[in-house]
Amino acid sequence: MSRALEVAALSGCWGLVSLLVLGCGSESNPNAGAGGSSGAASSAGSPATAGSAAGGGGGAGPVANAGSAGTAGNGSAGSSGSSSGSNSGGNGSAGSAADCTAITDECPMPTGLELACKQRFALGINYAWRDFGADFGGLSAWSKPGVAAGAAGYAADLSAMKAAGASLIRWWVFPDFRGDGVTFDASDDPTGLSATALADVAKALELAQQADVYLVPTIFSFDAFRPTTTTEGVTIRGMTGLVTSAARRAKLIANVVRPLAHAAAMSPHAARLAGWDIVNEPEWAIEPSGQNSQDFAPNEELDAVTLADMKALIAEAASALKEETPGAFTSVGWAAAKWSWAFDDLELDVNQPHIYGWVNEYWPYTKTPAELGYSADRPTIIGEVFLQAMPFSDRNNNDALGTILESWWSNGYAGAWPWQHFDQAANLPLLKAFADAKGCEAKF
Repeated sequence: MSRALEVAALSGCWGLVSLLVLGCGSESNPNAGAGGSSGAASSAGSPATAGSAAGGGGGAGPVANAGSAGTAGNGSAGSSGSSSGSNSGGNGSAGSAADCTAITDECPMPTGLELACKQRFALGINYAWRDFGADFGGLSAWSKPGVAAGAAGYAADLSAMKAAGASLIRWWVFPDFRGDGVTFDASDDPTGLSATALADVAKALELAQQADVYLVPTIFSFDAFRPTTTTEGVTIRGMTGLVTSAARRAKLIANVVRPLAHAAAMSPHAARLAGWDIVNEPEWAIEPSGQNSQDFAPNEELDAVTLADMKALIAEAASALKEETPGAFTSVGWAAAKWSWAFDDLELDVNQPHIYGWVNEYWPYTKTPAELGYSADRPTIIGEVFLQAMPFSDRNNNDALGTILESWWSNGYAGAWPWQHFDQAANLPLLKAFADAKGCEAKF
């Protein structure tokens, strides 16, 4: 695939279908389609192509009136505190927070994330998948193995990310329902997780232990809000109806979210679960609310839901996750600071905004978390930024990745996870340069 199509897929031009880019926002119109994160640079849904693609971001771009900044101070120390796991591998459970009273952190980073009895700048990376929608559960119809069946490849990837300085790995679980990980009944309601999905969760944590990294599984994504479709003999069920109905949403929580968290908690390597990302960039699938000048403008290819329904999904999932894995933090991968006003009442442990060129034009990376509307009672980690030498060059900003990371280090952020290993592995030295410069303060 050409570099132009790769950039289109990853910066928000919606979906690559038979290598056609559809619905891209105009570069000259700041209110046009904006940059979401997903979408592998390969033909959509083809069983012959590794890492089959889902659509990229999309939806409304920025409006010049930024007026959504919050009032709180900059990012403070994290409150999550996953159970400790040393490099040699303790078997602490993510079900309870670690007792760190007798442990001294030799090189704390004051605004960093608290994890494994350390407070550090949470430098990490988005995996975000090896095979989109198939890593956890596999996809037998397309001959896509999950983590357990393809362990050697996943282990090599995790080791490469660790060698580049990444301590936390954001890894997508069910970005849509194409894979074999979730079972459904005749009414398209989820009934549980497959045996392969449970085995893949266990293997992922085992491999994380071996690589000395911590995982942040991203459970869902806006991609799942497309209408139900059949591609190459595989039915990909849409998620919208499971969110808009309280009864069906309860089944989603009880039969997908809760057993996923329980499986992680029961792993002998549960300490390698740092936290959860409940849903990637949900803003692209939210209907206009009429509540703020920075309103939602969902991508037209999605079946959007109300703000209230999306917040109910997040709140109910967060509650279940805390019951099953109270030592793991909860977060949501927010598409942009543009919509920070809408979610400040949710009880989450970590703010996790994403930033691409279009976001940086109006909510620049140089602002503190408070100036972007994120409260000081929880740490703020940048969950996505291009793993490129100049991440915002698509919008004529040529600041280097190292400069951008340094700004976040100095302005109260608790970490950053560039996007992504899947197709930017050649740029891992950019991450390593920053990790090496910061030393133990950026390493768990």
